[in-house]
Amino acid sequence: MYRNKNTIDRFLVGRSAQTATPKLSQPQIQVSEFKPESNNAEENLCKARAGAGPTYPDIACIKTKSFIDDSTKQSILEGTWDNVHKFTFPYRYLQFYQHFRYFNTAWVPEQRKGVFTIIWDTLVPTTKDPEMSGIKRKLSKNVLVDNQWMRYSWHEDAVYCGPCFLFGRKDAKEKLFINPVNDWSNLSCFVKRHLKSESPHYIYHGMAEDFLRVRNGVDESIDVKISESRKNDVIANKHVLLKIIEVLLLCGRQNIPIRGHLPERSNFVEILNFKASDDDILTEHLNSSKREKYTSPDIQNEIINIMGDQIRQTIVDKCNSSRCFALIADETTDKSVKEQMESRTKLRTLCETRWTSRADSLYTFKTAFPVVIHALEQLEDDGDQKAKQYLSAIMKFDFIISLVMLNTS
Repeated sequence: MYRNKNTIDRFLVGRSAQTATPKLSQPQIQVSEFKPESNNAEENLCKARAGAGPTYPDIACIKTKSFIDDSTKQSILEGTWDNVHKFTFPYRYLQFYQHFRYFNTAWVPEQRKGVFTIIWDTLVPTTKDPEMSGIKRKLSKNVLVDNQWMRYSWHEDAVYCGPCFLFGRKDAKEKLFINPVNDWSNLSCFVKRHLKSESPHYIYHGMAEDFLRVRNGVDESIDVKISESRKNDVIANKHVLLKIIEVLLLCGRQNIPIRGHLPERSNFVEILNFKASDDDILTEHLNSSKREKYTSPDIQNEIINIMGDQIRQTIVDKCNSSRCFALIADETTDKSVKEQMESRTKLRTLCETRWTSRADSLYTFKTAFPVVIHALEQLEDDGDQKAKQYLSAIMKFDFIISLVMLNTS
């Protein structure tokens, strides 16, 4: 055996290390794997299917799924196993191994010491068949009773941690009880390590409790809380904006200047503060430290422009929905005493003495001739006899020719 190992050593370390002397470490006995008894496993599975097993689903059957629904998670966390004392857990035979480690020793002159280099490390089973060891172990029922977070898998004959399996990170460094545990000889040590104060088990356990509170309706989910908070903010902002619009409408209706001697003492700000005296939402908004208060001059001008557009649109809608309408306009003059409104659309009465006024009246009548025709036709449809006579008179060929000639001359 040593001669064969020397050959392996020379092959692994190469020619430069062939002068090193191989040494054999002290053999160590350790448990590496288990072999379940097939008869008990089949009988156990039949009992589990018959109703002797736990009420929660088997994690081994769902761990390969990419998505686990909330109802399954709730069943795993809330499921119980009241008749665990009636369940016969299968035995597992222990397989023992000898641990062999070979290393080379090399002398380093600069450090004046020897350096050990491991070149070969292996485990050799003591027996070919685990049943020849004669030692077998099975899961204790008291472990499941004392640790309510533990979930047994009857397909794998292994245990999991329910909260850690559902909420633990699959790429976590510590995967104890996230992966199946079936080393019954060292199970008590694994449980102690899993329940240490610095263990992430308590974080996942808290996440599981929060999940169950939401599922059972005791608490609201984070999404609902965020949505409710945002909904309240939107309602408060709409309320504040409505009060600001009301102040601007009041100033415009009463012809009150918005600005004052100082921006912080303007008429708009003073009226808004007065309205806030009996409005808690507006008071909280004005006294808050946030910058977006919607009271700056730019916001005021934007709101005024929006209100102007709404007023114009309302007037246009009323005019379009009515059968007829009239416009009354007034003129203003600039420094050169020139009228700003050049288009003459208002009908004027003929003056008997001032010929210029008569010319202006005829020009205005010619310009508005289609509108006059349409208005008289509407009045005629309503049964106005005078409108019928006027329409018949102005529609004569002689009247139209005279009107055109007078305006062109």
